[in-house]
Amino acid sequence: MQPYEFEGLLFTDIAKLIELETSWEKAFKELNAIRDSFSSPEHINDGYETKPSARINGILQKPSYRKIRHGSLAIKNIGIDNLCEQCTHFAEWYHKLNQIRCSA
Repeated sequence: MQPYEFEGLLFTDIAKLIELETSWEKAFKELNAIRDSFSSPEHINDGYETKPSARINGILQKPSYRKIRHGSLAIKNIGIDNLCEQCTHFAEWYHKLNQIRCSA
């Protein structure tokens, strides 16, 4: 199972997240700097104030980030291959689900 916040997965490809709203383009460098300071998107979870959702909600404004609207579109655009490549916990969970599905 995914041990970290969903929003951590959005750091897999910052460009795919910020392309959802043109006003978010200015946030690329700040979000990318966060991503670059951790070994993987899944590891961006070092406290309540700095958890992925708090970081994204604090940076992406006008319009504000909305998990259901923006999160689902960004994940779709990022793609399963990129998620599995950069997020090992997610990849393990995903492959286990596929094994269950394929063996049924």
